Amino acid sequence: MNSMTGYIDKHPGEAQRLVGLNYDQLKQLIKQAIALRTQSESEVELKKRRIIKKGGGRKTKLSFEEQILLTLIYLRQLTTFLKT
Repeated sequence: MNSMTGYIDKHPGEAQRLVGLNYDQLKQLIKQAIALRTQSESEVELKKRRIIKKGGGRKTKLSFEEQILLTLIYLRQLTTFLKT
């Protein structure tokens, strides 16, 4: 378990403060995003014409769940979208 997901799993009340969603909504959003990703990856894989062998390239350091969570935190904390 990564640090941010582990923190939110241990302290579900902090999910509202960090991302603006309660813990159950956050878990449901992540579950739906993972399902959508696997579905779209399988469709893309069927159409893809490979030049480099499958599995090549750099491995990700963050899990997909961690990437979603950090994106939501970033968008929540980013204040440049506000009009001044």
